[in-house]
Amino acid sequence: VTEIPGYDSLNPYYDCIFHVPITKELVSSGLPSITFEILNNNKTSLGKLLVDNSELESSQSKIISDTREIGEGGALLNFRISLSGVNLETSQPKNEGERNQTVQQKSINSAPAVCITIARGTNFQMKKRRVRKTEYCPNLYCVVRVGSSPQRWRTSTIFDSVLPNWDESKEFPTSSRNNVINVDVFDQKKKSFKKSPDEYIGQCRVTVGQVLLDGGIRNAELMSDGKKIGAFIEMECKMK
Repeated sequence: VTEIPGYDSLNPYYDCIFHVPITKELVSSGLPSITFEILNNNKTSLGKLLVDNSELESSQSKIISDTREIGEGGALLNFRISLSGVNLETSQPKNEGERNQTVQQKSINSAPAVCITIARGTNFQMKKRRVRKTEYCPNLYCVVRVGSSPQRWRTSTIFDSVLPNWDESKEFPTSSRNNVINVDVFDQKKKSFKKSPDEYIGQCRVTVGQVLLDGGIRNAELMSDGKKIGAFIEMECKMK
């Protein structure tokens, strides 16, 4: 912890994520505003920052990422707020029956599913043949899993490229933004070498919530045998 820049100083580094469930009651009564408060060790308030709910609802992609003054001492707080999975475009209900129908419709729109897009890969390396020692471009594809779900999704294979561009999407059922997205990358063997298994390149793991807090897009580095390999997979997440 002491290696984190700014720790135990006048420039603290938090990097904390808080997930707040959106209930039917919050949807029907109106989302509350968000208040940040900084406290010292004596639990004395050093300042508050209020972000009105209307600002979040009207923001592009329902995301606010900003640095603002907190309190009256000139301190600044860098923060990000992301709202997903709720349709706020429905007009205000006029009566109790219409209100119940509105809540049900918003509940449907908040179905627990996430749409994952494998956009592209970068910084992959040329491969060397074992016999001839010549270099060749890999034939890359991804296998994606979410959480403990047995569902597996395989992208198409991009042949002869170190800059694969998939741009393919798949929906996965998920009940938590803490679920981990697992992406395994393989080099597909061509027909003449089909007796050999496809070569494992590496894996990246990131939670659904981490991607959403990054604005719905994450460039994740692959790892193999516990080491970073310098290749990246760009993925996108959108709650359904």
